[in-house]
Amino acid sequence: MRKAKKSVPKRGVVKKKKISKENDKKEIKSQKSTKRESSESSQVFGKRQSPIDIVSKNVKIDAKLRKNGGLRIDAKNCHFNLSITECGWRADVDEGTSVALLAPHLIGDFSLEQFHAHWSSDSKCGSEHTVDGKSFAAELHFVFWATKYESFAEAAQQSDGLAVVGVFIEESNKSIPKLFANSIQEAREAGKPIAFSLDLGKLLPSRSTFCTYPGSLTTCPYSESVTWNLFKEAIRISKQELGIWRQISPSNYRECQKMNGRKVLSSEKF
Repeated sequence: MRKAKKSVPKRGVVKKKKISKENDKKEIKSQKSTKRESSESSQVFGKRQSPIDIVSKNVKIDAKLRKNGGLRIDAKNCHFNLSITECGWRADVDEGTSVALLAPHLIGDFSLEQFHAHWSSDSKCGSEHTVDGKSFAAELHFVFWATKYESFAEAAQQSDGLAVVGVFIEESNKSIPKLFANSIQEAREAGKPIAFSLDLGKLLPSRSTFCTYPGSLTTCPYSESVTWNLFKEAIRISKQELGIWRQISPSNYRECQKMNGRKVLSSEKF
C-alpha cells in the first residue's frame, strides 16, 4: 500500500495568519457578543425583562414617590472589594459596610450587595436603558436585596426581592477626578479582588427625580425579581476613565426589551 503524500501548503496560505491577526479585535468582540447572545437564547423569559426604553410621554407622575425625600441611598463606611469579571468589573460590599436604599414605594429594608456598570466602545451608546430612544455612554447599577429574605440568592428568586438603582453616565472631555480607575488597574494586574473605599455620593446625581418599573436582571439568569429605579439626571465621568473600563471589555450592555404592557411611574416629569 502506498503511503499518502504529505500535502505541502502553498506559499500564499501563510498570509492567513496576517489576516487573522488584523481581525483579532473584531473576533474578540464578536466572541463576547456571541457568548452573551447564546446565554440569552437558552433562557425562557417572562414578560418583565430589562432594560427598556423609557418613553417620557407614557410615564405617569406619582406624587407618592416624592414622600419622605423620595429615593435615597444611606451609605456608611463604604468599603468594597473590586474584582474584574469576564466582561466588566464589579464592586462587592465589604463586611462591615452598610448601604441602605430608602424609597416610599419599597416595602421593608433593602441592603446593597454590589454595584457595576455597562458600556460600549462608542460613547453614543452603552447604557442599557434609553430615554425616548436616546442612549448614554454608560450606566451604573447599584444592586440591593430585600433583607426580609435570608440571603441575596433567595431574594433574587422572589418577585419583590431585588431593587436596582440605575444612574446614566455621560462621557466628558473635561478633567474630572478619577473615581476608582486606579483600583480597576490594580485588580487587573493582581488578578484578584482589590479593597477600596469610595464616597457613593460621587456616583449619584444632584437631582433626585427618578422613575420606577417592574423588571429583571440584565445579565444571566435574568431573574424577574427587580424593582427598577432610574435617576433622570446623568453624572459625568472622564473619557480616560471610560477608556480603562473599555480595556476590560469593549461592550457589555443588553439591548432594550419589550414593555409588555408595563407602566413606568415617575416622581416628577421625566
